[in-house]
Amino acid sequence: GFKNLVSNRVKTIVVPYTERTRRVYWLDGRILLDCSNELNSLFYITDYIRGKKGNPKFNKILFDRKTVLYENSYAKNQLLFLKNRTFYDQLFSYNLDSQYLKKELEIPVISDFTNYHTKVIFAKTNDKNVLVPITLFWKSENNSTLPQKNKCILNVYGAYGKNDNTKLDPTMLSIIDAGFVYAIVHVRGGGYFGGHWYREGKGLKKWNSITDFID
Repeated sequence: GFKNLVSNRVKTIVVPYTERTRRVYWLDGRILLDCSNELNSLFYITDYIRGKKGNPKFNKILFDRKTVLYENSYAKNQLLFLKNRTFYDQLFSYNLDSQYLKKELEIPVISDFTNYHTKVIFAKTNDKNVLVPITLFWKSENNSTLPQKNKCILNVYGAYGKNDNTKLDPTMLSIIDAGFVYAIVHVRGGGYFGGHWYREGKGLKKWNSITDFID
């Protein structure tokens, strides 16, 4: 519901979707709902017309990777979204009139990522219903095959629902350039798989974070 602070009138809008709304944006007379989950970034946008009866129509904007609203866009007829990739970011524009999504440019994290590679693998645990994701990074000039005999650095956090960073930074690059495989272990207690994954590793279930890392 939306409340007018002057008249105290409340306007209620029923969203015809089952996705959980994580954040609501008010954008110059338009409403943007962030319904993203752990796998996709999903947004719904609508015009809000004062006095119009019935529920407004929502248009769907879907990304296959983590994407956020680029909030320094003040254009009235378009939105900008920033999609985070491992080796580069992508900037998209969404035209509010034509409902057309367009990739505008790519912003590289490093100038040449030809020889850098990444992969997500899943480790078995003592709990047959739980597989722990591990994001791997390595450098190879000959092919993209994961090296089997290189030394490996394991990085783990797993608390407060934090979604561990999987973007390259200077510290990670220096380790990878030295010939190591760099691994981020996404144990329960972190936010890699959303709220359920976080709650399974907090409070009295904190031990799950430890055993996930050991396994």
